[in-house]
Amino acid sequence: RPEFVPPERLSQVVFVHDYIQLFFQDHIFTIYNAVELSIGGRHHRRGEPGFADALIGLIGKRAVSVVSQTQYSLEIAFEDDEFVRVLPGSAEANGPEAWQFGEFDGPVIVELNA
Repeated sequence: RPEFVPPERLSQVVFVHDYIQLFFQDHIFTIYNAVELSIGGRHHRRGEPGFADALIGLIGKRAVSVVSQTQYSLEIAFEDDEFVRVLPGSAEANGPEAWQFGEFDGPVIVELNA
């Protein structure tokens, strides 16, 4: 969805105990489910060595598309064929929310786990 593509570059990554936030200035993706990165043909999952460094390495890059589909709950494609993929989950295992997207003082869109 074009309305999910932040107009600014990724400016900050925040790791909270059980979720991650990706800040694009005033637009924020909050990710509650498991996350996979695909960078340079290599895949990193949260909790694996190199994941945090790879995610932080996306700071300064622009998201070029954001897609919600069946294979992934959410896929954020960055320039240079780099991807942040939110894996599908269940409400029992992951909680009710998979991810959310919003803007400071604006609407918030929440994707629920099945």
